[in-house]
Amino acid sequence: MKFFKSIKKTCFILSLMLILSSFTGCFGNLVNSEEDDKTLFVSEYLEGTYYNKAIELYNPTNQTIDLSEYEIIKYINTNENNSVTLELRGQLDANETFVITNYNADNALKEKGDINNNNTVTTFNGDDMLELTKNGVAIDRVWFTSKIDGANIKAIRKSTVTKGNTSKSTPSDDEWVFSNDISDFSTIGVFSANENPPITDVRIHDIQGASHFSPMKNQMVTDIEGIVTATLYKYKKNSSGEYYRVFDGFVIQEKDEFVDDDYKTSEALLILPLKTPSSKYEYAKPSFLDVGDLVKVSGEVIESGYPGELKQTAIKVQYPDNDITEISSNNPLPSPVIIGTDQGERMPSTSVVYDEDESVAFNDDAFDPENDAMDFYESLENMIIQINNPHIVGVKEKYGEIYVLADNGEVSSNKLNSYGGIKITENNKNPELLIIGENAYNITEPKGDNTSTGFIDKTFIPKTGDKFDAPIKAIVNYSFGNYKMYNIHKLPNLIDGGLTKPVTSIIPDSNKLTIATFNIENFHKGVGVEKIERIASAILYNLKSPDIIALVEVQDNNGAVNDGTTDASESYNVLINKIKEISASDGIQITYEYTDIAPENSKDGGQPGGNIRVGYLYKNNRVTLVGNGANKGLFNDKGIYQNGHLNKNPVRIDPQNPSFENTRKSLAAEFYFNGHQVIVINNHFSSKGGSVGLFTVYSDEERKIKDNTPKRVNQAQVIHDFAESIISSNSEATVVVIGDMNDYEYSDPINTLKGNNLLYNLYDKLPENERFSYIYTGNSQVLDNVLINSSMENNTVIDPVNINSMLVDEAGRCSDHDPVLIQISY
Repeated sequence: MKFFKSIKKTCFILSLMLILSSFTGCFGNLVNSEEDDKTLFVSEYLEGTYYNKAIELYNPTNQTIDLSEYEIIKYINTNENNSVTLELRGQLDANETFVITNYNADNALKEKGDINNNNTVTTFNGDDMLELTKNGVAIDRVWFTSKIDGANIKAIRKSTVTKGNTSKSTPSDDEWVFSNDISDFSTIGVFSANENPPITDVRIHDIQGASHFSPMKNQMVTDIEGIVTATLYKYKKNSSGEYYRVFDGFVIQEKDEFVDDDYKTSEALLILPLKTPSSKYEYAKPSFLDVGDLVKVSGEVIESGYPGELKQTAIKVQYPDNDITEISSNNPLPSPVIIGTDQGERMPSTSVVYDEDESVAFNDDAFDPENDAMDFYESLENMIIQINNPHIVGVKEKYGEIYVLADNGEVSSNKLNSYGGIKITENNKNPELLIIGENAYNITEPKGDNTSTGFIDKTFIPKTGDKFDAPIKAIVNYSFGNYKMYNIHKLPNLIDGGLTKPVTSIIPDSNKLTIATFNIENFHKGVGVEKIERIASAILYNLKSPDIIALVEVQDNNGAVNDGTTDASESYNVLINKIKEISASDGIQITYEYTDIAPENSKDGGQPGGNIRVGYLYKNNRVTLVGNGANKGLFNDKGIYQNGHLNKNPVRIDPQNPSFENTRKSLAAEFYFNGHQVIVINNHFSSKGGSVGLFTVYSDEERKIKDNTPKRVNQAQVIHDFAESIISSNSEATVVVIGDMNDYEYSDPINTLKGNNLLYNLYDKLPENERFSYIYTGNSQVLDNVLINSSMENNTVIDPVNINSMLVDEAGRCSDHDPVLIQISY
């Protein structure tokens, strides 16, 4: 028991003290002078994510300490004149810890707290300085005066420390052991001066174990031998907002002759030289370290990662210059594990991420690399793999990522679409897809305020359906909820798969109405001539100039300049004029009008200052905007269908509805085409911004909460009810619900929109593999949906015109989404 001793034990201690006091004249003070000098000190400081904050105090004496003599003071934002104080209560036994955690911390941390503090000292965030006082006198300080020093760090007092340090300077590694493993709470509440002896004479596979977690976690190991197979880098941002690359650790792997015969145990380890405040959270790369070096490494075995994600087994090195020893250099790299389908090669499951309940997914007994993709990649953690005949299914140039399938995608052939991409479905998330990342061998170049400005090799223009002419060698790593393969050599040459920008198969007809949805990605008048021309050309040639275009992601006239501007007339007109200019050069001038409703400033989310919205282009020689905009709604008007028409035109559906808070508001517009009333509802639902990677252990419901599915369901319900109000009162009206719904064609929001057969999702007309308008982490998927009242199902065709998602900028893409075109026959 740490405090509030039992009455019986307290009475015994009081009695003993009375007896001893009667002998003081003969024996003097029975507590030696060294013990008198000892008092509480801060033994651990945790500044973790969100509310995961903790302060651990330690009683190094042989006496019980009265905590009521102590206070913790937090000085806010380095200001010694702005402070809050926490008074302690109770007693603390000898050689015990006392832990203060935040009331809102994760349960795993909060349950370690003796006090769960909510509003005073446990809201520090890096530059809030802490002071421990006894009877008003400072006895210890944790004095981070710079946010970059004290944020996202765990600091543990060394076992040699016996009392506090009142210096007003950043804690030093003379007294502290620093760690960035801020999701590891195992060290909280267990401070001890007795360290376990380091483990010796073990190999890498012994440390890795046949599990997701090392059997030697939190233990010291010495002289772990391996060959350096990769040095890792990541992006950092400097004080000017510019990105640059920094060293981020390295990987070692066993020499071939020491590999065990257990396919469940990885033969490689991540090595993380310790980050300290003095290094500003950047690892220091040992000057002697190169790929091919045979080294010995000593340090602590940790599981490195972030809350909610999988962890990587690693050795955390305290003193790189002493704990990393080079034995020899220029050694051949270990043999790779070949990922493929031939005999003797290994292949992840093509359907099963993990088949256990998420609560037991890390159970050692259930570790099953042969059947679970998550376990498969874990069994190869940081090892060199070889991907034969890599087939490209997607590219994300911004992140320096290329998504491939091994062996020309043979085992996934039934899932490939006609372009060579792979479609994500409700029951199959394609775990065999391999993400090639650049953290070990750079393929993009950072510049300015972008993490990358494109590929270093400007002749390297990968696209869906292309292949590489040689195998790729990479190490298996993990970040952002996904396993990633960091190529360790220059990527091979491309074999052109023949992809060209498709042109819609829909043939314009004067008696048929064409409507498109097109997310044009933060478009405004200043995006540049090239993008404006590409979008205009796409509308004219690839979409064959639809009658109505539901535009998504139109920004105000000056884009992301936050000056109160909300009008977007110049943004629309720069595109309209370019369409007119290009079409005139072909001898037939195409003219569009536009309509929208400017949002209330900074109320619709998106890029700050951009005032993003949905709007329409329409050809007034083909369709009529009812009222010609004379009865246009304001940003706060609620759309109502009454007396056979919209109350305003255009009009926002329900802009005050809480589900649309800080989200683009849906916009209805009423048109007439050849005597038929057509009401188009353009949407841009809330994003999946909080979504988690495939290789994280969350239930389906938890995933939906994190990616805003409930919010999109509520938005969908509002739109469904509005559509129903039209269809139920006018069965002759055509209602088209269109736009970027940020969700799949089989998702809860889209099913909510459909309702009880009220609306029909036109994607259901297409083969499942051909349904996509976007590619994310290599998976082709639908985000841009088009629904129509079910009575019009047989009169309507759909064509996703995939001109962007499969390409990089150099190949002519003009947005991250593909436009989708429909044609309605009357």
